Amino acid sequence: MVVPAYGLEGFLVALDTTLTDEAGVALLYRLSAYARPRRGALVVAVIERGRVDGTAVLFNSALLFAADGSVAAIYRTRVLAPFGEYNPIPNPWPGGEAFLARIPGTPAVAAGRRFIPLRFGTTPRRVALGVMICFESAFPALAREAEARGATHLLNISHDQWAWSRHAMRQHADHAVLRSLETRQPIMRLSHGG
Repeated sequence: MVVPAYGLEGFLVALDTTLTDEAGVALLYRLSAYARPRRGALVVAVIERGRVDGTAVLFNSALLFAADGSVAAIYRTRVLAPFGEYNPIPNPWPGGEAFLARIPGTPAVAAGRRFIPLRFGTTPRRVALGVMICFESAFPALAREAEARGATHLLNISHDQWAWSRHAMRQHADHAVLRSLETRQPIMRLSHGG
């Protein structure tokens, strides 16, 4: 079972995987209980709090929960979306930082540093998910790396309501299809709004 990006609005997870939102914990418990008898895994897209070199940051992450409710693996997005996860124009003009700081969705989001497949199941039904969060589906090299590192399926988790046109949402979905064709891997795509 996969809960897509921002499916648990405001659900933050600390770097040590201690859950910080009581409603999120209750929902997670119910979802985990649903997945357990079906021998399934639970993947939840969250905004994760952490530190990089002593600085507090956020990660756009996918957490794999084992049937017992523990966090089995964490994938952190490695390619950040401009203006959505980072500001590509750090100092556009005098005073511009204050203007850009008011744009929603531009906090200090840090990029993950390595690919980690989300592995679950038992042989012969062992699954390794090659996760691509949102914008990452536009980059063929990420899907190829997932395949090279043993991914048996691709998973694209997204939040496409940011797109102001159906054309942009369609293009985003088409990227995921292309990654599947290029790697000959089945793909699952979950998205809000597209």
